[in-house]
Amino acid sequence: MSFLSKVELKYQLEKMGVKVEGNYVKKSDIKKIFANEESLGGSNTKYKITQNKTQYFPLEKLTSETWLKATKSKPKDWVEAWDLSDYDLEISEEEHTNEKGKFNKKSYMNAYESACYSYVNRVVEDWIDEYKHMNFPLTLYRAISVPSDKDIDFKKLGIHWTTREESAQCYDSWKVEKPKESRDFIVKAKVLKTDVNWVGTLAVNINPSFGKDEQEIVLIPGKKIKVLEGGKIKEGIV
Repeated sequence: MSFLSKVELKYQLEKMGVKVEGNYVKKSDIKKIFANEESLGGSNTKYKITQNKTQYFPLEKLTSETWLKATKSKPKDWVEAWDLSDYDLEISEEEHTNEKGKFNKKSYMNAYESACYSYVNRVVEDWIDEYKHMNFPLTLYRAISVPSDKDIDFKKLGIHWTTREESAQCYDSWKVEKPKESRDFIVKAKVLKTDVNWVGTLAVNINPSFGKDEQEIVLIPGKKIKVLEGGKIKEGIV
């Protein structure tokens, strides 16, 4: 998974109203962090994953258009969240400046919005194509930090998973007050296509600066999944 620098992380936490002292945050501020856990895309994005059931539609119906509608966002919102340049979008102000040096802002903005749409559409459709070639049931992994494996709450496993075991880890670039004896355990599970929140999954993966290293899968809260433990299968709840 990708990690934020301490400066970037401190900035994001302070935006949530969380005071950072050195490498620590107060225990009383933990709720603020979890309340913002599902905010996506950087400081400028207008999209936030919600538990609105209208977002939970089949992968077969997921397209660039349906995804933008479900996220209530425009391509420009994502381009600005990703901090892409004109170079990335393959446009330039010079192309919209006449021989006398007068800049045609309206022409440029039309080209900019068109380029944003083309860029986001290409990225989204590329991810959708990858999702449609996945084999289900899909094996996923999630890291959970608890004192012992007996403390894992299988009735509340969480929504953020990954297809790569090596990417399943608890973030340790900052410290939260928790029992010193806590350890990280990897939970392995099998999920169905209908267990996945495809709108949210796409949203957390499409930032081009991350590449395809994270391979995060966002599950639908409350879904029952099969957890693989010690060669046996037991029921778990997201």
